[in-house]
Amino acid sequence: MADTIDWDDPCAALAALRAAQRTLALGGAVAEVTHRGKTVKYAKSDGRWLGREIARLEGECAASIGQTVRPVRFAIRAGGVR
Repeated sequence: MADTIDWDDPCAALAALRAAQRTLALGGAVAEVTHRGKTVKYAKSDGRWLGREIARLEGECAASIGQTVRPVRFAIRAGGVR
């Protein structure tokens, strides 16, 4: 995936990193992104960082288009289910 990405636009960067994450999840050994003559390669070992970067860019992208991002919450309930 050698695409030219506008890294100053969080939504464009988010789309590129999501595509790289899909490539890695589907068994691709290396996902590659090129920007202004510089190439970044993501390998499976970069998965956690890639996930954190995607989460960060989701917030920046939403803010840039006027949306708010609500954090994911997990509710814990006392008692058992019958």
